[in-house]
Amino acid sequence: MTQSLLLLSEAIALGFAPQWIASVEGDVLLSRTGRGEILRVVVARDGKPLYDQWVAVEPIGAATAPIDKNGRLGLVQVWRPVASATDPVIPWQVDVRMLGRLCWEIPRGFPEVGEQGSETALREGGEEMGRHLSGPVCLGRYNANSTFFVNSIPLWTARVAGSGEVVAGDPNERILRASFFTTEKVGRMLDSGDLEDGFTLAALTYLGRRGLFRL
Repeated sequence: MTQSLLLLSEAIALGFAPQWIASVEGDVLLSRTGRGEILRVVVARDGKPLYDQWVAVEPIGAATAPIDKNGRLGLVQVWRPVASATDPVIPWQVDVRMLGRLCWEIPRGFPEVGEQGSETALREGGEEMGRHLSGPVCLGRYNANSTFFVNSIPLWTARVAGSGEVVAGDPNERILRASFFTTEKVGRMLDSGDLEDGFTLAALTYLGRRGLFRL
C-alpha cells in the first residue's frame, strides 16, 4: 500500500473536506470534535510578549509496550509523515508531498468514550498487534514535547496471549506490519537508528528500569 501526503489545495480539489475546523475568533486555531484543539498562546516575560506559538490539547490516550511469553517486545510498522534522519527537512522550504516513511513503534491511540486508561491500552495494543492482551501495568508518563503538548500520555505494558504470527491492524490506519523482537534485535535497531519514536524510546527506558526488557 502506498501512502502519501497532499497539499491542502490539492486535497480540496479532489473533494476531501478537512476535518479540522478553523476558528475565526478567540484563542482556538483549530478544533476537531473528540480529537482535541490547537491553541495560539503568547509567551511573555515580566508581562512583555516575547513570541507566539501553538499548543496542542489532545485526549489522553495510551501507548502500550506488549511483551509476549518469550520476553519479546511487540512493535508495529506504521507509515508516518516524517523526514529521514539523514535528510532532514529545512524550515520554510517544506514540501509535505516529499515526507513519509515506515517507522517501527509501540502501539498507541486515543480513548473511546468512557474508556479508562488501562482499557485503552489493552484495546489499542490488541487491535494494532492482532493479539489479545491482558494484565496492563502503567509504566509512567511521556510528553512528546512539553513546549507544544499540554498533556502527557500514560505508557503501559501488557502480556500477550497465544503464540504464532501476528496480524497487524487495519491498514487504513497505516499500520502495515506487526512483529515481536528480542532484546538483541531491539538493541541493533537502536544502534542503527531504526527506532526513533519517542513513545517507544520512553517505554524502553521504563521497561529497563523495571527489569521487564533489559537491553
